[in-house]
Amino acid sequence: MAQIQTNISGNVVDQDGDSLKRATIILRKDSISPILSYGISDGKGAFNIKVNSIADTLFLKVSYVGFSPWKKVIPNKNGQFFVQLSPSSEELKEVHLKSSVIEQRGDTLNFSVSAFTDQKDRVIADVLEKMPGIEVKANGQIFFEGEPIQKYYIEGLDLLEGRYNLANDNLPASAVSKVQVLQNHQPIKLLDSLVFSEKASLNIKLKEGIAFTGSAETGLGAAPALWDVKATPMLFTKKKQGILSYQGNNIGKPVSRATENFSIADFGRETFDISKRDLLGIRQLNEPRFSQERWLYNNAHFGSANSIFKLKKDVELKVNISYLNDAHEQRGSAQTRFFTPNDTIDLIEETRNDLFKSQLETRFILERNTDEDYLKNTLEVNSSRDGEEGIINRLIDTIGRHHNSPHVAFRNKLKLLKPVGNQLVTFRSNTGFISTKENLMVRSAVFSEVFDGFENKNSTAQELRSRSFFTDNSTGFTKAFGAFTISPEVGFSIYNQDLESEIGLNFAENGDNLPKNAQNNLNFNRAKYFVSTEVNYRMGDWRARLKVPFNYYSFTIDDEPLNRSQHLKKFTVEPDLYIKREFLRFWEMSATAALSNDFGDVQQQYVGYILTDYRRLQRYNSQLLERFSQRYSTRLTYENPLNAVFSNLSYTYSRRSN
Repeated sequence: MAQIQTNISGNVVDQDGDSLKRATIILRKDSISPILSYGISDGKGAFNIKVNSIADTLFLKVSYVGFSPWKKVIPNKNGQFFVQLSPSSEELKEVHLKSSVIEQRGDTLNFSVSAFTDQKDRVIADVLEKMPGIEVKANGQIFFEGEPIQKYYIEGLDLLEGRYNLANDNLPASAVSKVQVLQNHQPIKLLDSLVFSEKASLNIKLKEGIAFTGSAETGLGAAPALWDVKATPMLFTKKKQGILSYQGNNIGKPVSRATENFSIADFGRETFDISKRDLLGIRQLNEPRFSQERWLYNNAHFGSANSIFKLKKDVELKVNISYLNDAHEQRGSAQTRFFTPNDTIDLIEETRNDLFKSQLETRFILERNTDEDYLKNTLEVNSSRDGEEGIINRLIDTIGRHHNSPHVAFRNKLKLLKPVGNQLVTFRSNTGFISTKENLMVRSAVFSEVFDGFENKNSTAQELRSRSFFTDNSTGFTKAFGAFTISPEVGFSIYNQDLESEIGLNFAENGDNLPKNAQNNLNFNRAKYFVSTEVNYRMGDWRARLKVPFNYYSFTIDDEPLNRSQHLKKFTVEPDLYIKREFLRFWEMSATAALSNDFGDVQQQYVGYILTDYRRLQRYNSQLLERFSQRYSTRLTYENPLNAVFSNLSYTYSRRSN
């Protein structure tokens, strides 16, 4: 008798009639015989299964975690079934085609750590690199399906706020039971049903009974007195978590990896960079392209204290404090070849540099994240005092250099979401202040021909002071209309920076008065006013988001001593579109398109000379930079956790006009 191909289709819903995505549908000849065919429901709860069998009847079973299975004997002919599952508190047996290495429950993938661990794996970072779909970059940043993760949780708590290398590189793999990938994760509970997220987060689940863990290493060597110490105790309870760490060595191991911040901004439209950016410096040697431990001479110390406390049921206080003290030595030579119209000149320099870094960073975070409201306030206070000095020996002379650059930065970020009537009101604020002072001393007279009245002497000094103030504030609301969520917003930002600099020389004719081209007294002010609308659409397998901000910029750039002034007013529209669709069980396709504008900053606007290092004297004599960018991308993803197959293909096209 010839086999008959039958199509069995239908929909799976819960007791409220809501569609159940990724329910498992199995067809057998009877309840105990081998599986003839299987399928998984899509985003609308629909399924369609083909089966070839000569049997008169088939056994249909529908399963979903947390619900009682639905079973029925059906005739072996084309048919459509409406399946409504009822909740169950019993522990259900799950169907696995291969093994329990990877399990999927809704949008959560559970990776069994023991299945990917071998004897060489010491910390959880070693195991993550082996898990399909997960990639750990050289700097420690974690990607899933080619995109950076949004959050790194330990037992559901985000202790480190983007600086997760400290945990990832020190949490013993033996203490972890599984790694959860939270796909399409919306970290703000209040927005979970309103604003979708296409980003993934990681949650580290510890083994039961693990409260105190960590790692420690120590090593001593010769040549002379080599040492390496690393200790990171960790505490995890229901009401608090804590990670302390000390790392130090003089064998070339980098310790600054623990300070890397991979946070994805969630405050307002402008993040404002408060990290240290030196304009001056001493010329350093190029780093060799082999292992740093084979060439770096260092004396490094890093300490960190991180705690999270539950003040109330839904209120958390996080404290992150870290201090880095690092000293490097550089010894080497460099040969530079200059080609002129009439000659070729070789410059050979023997270089000795000593580099010092002292950096303190503190963060205090108060967060309340509930279904009723959301509040997050982050206070950051950072300070550093770095120094560099070195000597360059050339055939014709010797040049000494010294550079120091104390830096202080303060920032407070606030985000508040509160229901008012039938809409959700949002307020964001990001305000801060940055102060930097740099001094560069070159023990040689350089670029004397540039300045009138210069009297030769044995040193040249460059001083630079920079102070910046910024604030970005916005308010808006979010309201749902069926499958659409609309979020209009209005706000403004102000960025102001003063840049003062002088080149200290002896001037015979002018006495103590500097020539104009040896100094800057620049004030850079930018005001931005914007009105924006964001529309989210979510229906079945489709997700879409459109942001359309309308921006009005006003720039004023003044340098009174140099009689320099610029004014620019600009109106821009910067739309950003994202579309995603899931199809054919394990496939997903997305596309993005975005337009943006950039106008540069004060570091491309000074017109008086600045000595940035011993052989570079620079200034800018141009109008304010205007840069327009376009970016388009498409992405195809195949994710089959049943067979542990994860793959993606993407294409990006970008274009920039200056």
